Amino acid sequence: MIATIQFFSEVNYLAVFTAALAYFILGALWYSVLFGKVWAQGIEEMGIKMSRPDKGGMGIMMLKSFLANLLCAFALAWLIRLDAGYKMSTGIKLGVVCAFLTLGSQMMVANWQGTKTKVLVIDAGYQILGIILTSVIISVWH
Repeated sequence: MIATIQFFSEVNYLAVFTAALAYFILGALWYSVLFGKVWAQGIEEMGIKMSRPDKGGMGIMMLKSFLANLLCAFALAWLIRLDAGYKMSTGIKLGVVCAFLTLGSQMMVANWQGTKTKVLVIDAGYQILGIILTSVIISVWH
């Protein structure tokens, strides 16, 4: 309990928020400009019909995505603090380890859901780069 209180008194909220925002922006670019068409095609090949949500629905979906990015950033900030590794090399190492933990579970779910390989590669690429980016930002900006 004391460690949690201490964490919330020491965490750099601006770094965590900025890292989460960078992760979110990466996702916006990843799933629109960079891989949006290929990803959507792969989703539709899996039998999932993609439709555009209304303005309110899109806003809620984007808010949920940002909150997930923020949760990830706080978790990484906690791990970085435990290691006291406020340098880029720690951010990269921790980001890679956490990214591959995520990748392992994502691959397991994709296996059972019948996810197309191109969808898995696009999704996993975003998660790997996003987690490493988030970890580096928090590690460097202490």
